[in-house]
Amino acid sequence: MSCSNPQSEVKDPGADIPERRTKPKNNQCIKCKTAAPVIQIRHALYCRECFVYATSGKFLKWFLSNFKPNDVHPVFYVAVSGGPSSRYLLQLLHTQMSPRKGKGSFIRPGSAEKLVVIYVDQSKVVPGAENLRNHIEDMVKDFPSVEIIEADVSESWKGSQASISAYLSGQPGQPPSATASEPTADLFDSTLSTSSQESHLALLTHHIILREARKHADSLLGKDSTAPLFLGTSATRVTIKLLSSMSRGRGWSVGSGEVQPESTQYGLNVYQPLLNTSSKEIAYYNRFAIPAHSQAVVNRSFITFSPPKSSIDRLTEELVVSLERGFPSTVSTVARTGNKISFAGETKEGERLCTLCGWPARAKANEWKNGIAITKLAGEEDESNPLADMLCYGCYTNLTDSRARSHVNYALPGWTDEYAEKQKVTESEMRKEIEDCLIDDNDNDNE
Repeated sequence: MSCSNPQSEVKDPGADIPERRTKPKNNQCIKCKTAAPVIQIRHALYCRECFVYATSGKFLKWFLSNFKPNDVHPVFYVAVSGGPSSRYLLQLLHTQMSPRKGKGSFIRPGSAEKLVVIYVDQSKVVPGAENLRNHIEDMVKDFPSVEIIEADVSESWKGSQASISAYLSGQPGQPPSATASEPTADLFDSTLSTSSQESHLALLTHHIILREARKHADSLLGKDSTAPLFLGTSATRVTIKLLSSMSRGRGWSVGSGEVQPESTQYGLNVYQPLLNTSSKEIAYYNRFAIPAHSQAVVNRSFITFSPPKSSIDRLTEELVVSLERGFPSTVSTVARTGNKISFAGETKEGERLCTLCGWPARAKANEWKNGIAITKLAGEEDESNPLADMLCYGCYTNLTDSRARSHVNYALPGWTDEYAEKQKVTESEMRKEIEDCLIDDNDNDNE
């Protein structure tokens, strides 16, 4: 792909070379070798029946590698937004929830006794978005045993108690500081950039899903019990998330579970089984295998009908999709590379968590920001910012958005108190950590 400067008089030697997509030599389905193909996935052609069989078989192979075929789990939790990826995941989980034929006359039981669907409503935050509860009920009405939990993303920060970790106030380019005053704007204030709004929305949605699943599992299975939670993140979406997260300064925590197929969060076993399935495969599977009355519904977001430069996510999406058109293995290569990234920070017991996003955070992110950017003018006094020391670099950057034109108070979610308490070290805990280095007074007296 050429990146020539249109105002330059020097001609780019690669500008006239067209992009070429590798086409299969045989115009036949790669599986059955007889039917005419209807779709090309990377470098292979498939007919309709073989494509549905191969796509569902790929999920079944992953499922059997993580869950024993004869085990029956009490509950499966699945996050559903109503979009194509979550609809695809629901359909494939439905095949495992129902009894199915085994060897001979043996009938395998369903993999779970109950399916709990967690839906987070974003209609009160995103302009033009709709509540899709009725559409999700149509999607799961044929399931044997299902429960829908609906949560509102706008309620996650409202009603929080005013405390040192409940509110942040920040000025353009300056570090946030704690305040107990009433908030004048929430995390989706119109003065923030679209990139920051998208980041806040993804953060809140992910936390609400984890907390709702944790709360339901505690009441159903007992406190601190483990249960599987499925997220419908496709390979295309995780590629965009991987690149955009590093662009926002979240590279430190990118290997801690955001782009991995398996992780443990809030005591739940979080699975992302679609990390090897592109959005194109998902769209065609939904078209071929799902009834018309229960198709996926695409809801509005902050970047719907927006130009590519409206946000980091939108620009990254344009880059990834355009590369995938000319080079079909782009998404699969980046997604597989992201699956191999591991967190190289402290051990799990001693890692430091961000008070806002809950992901591992490098210490003193505010000092790093102050060293590479102008955060105050000459003659200005430094503000006290106890919360800045508890934020990761990505959250710190979002809350000091340069588009904010005036002093704004941000109302933070209630879980910031919980994360802040985990970072505090009591005097007794500190003494226990350094007790081997202390000299006892009795030893001095004996000498």
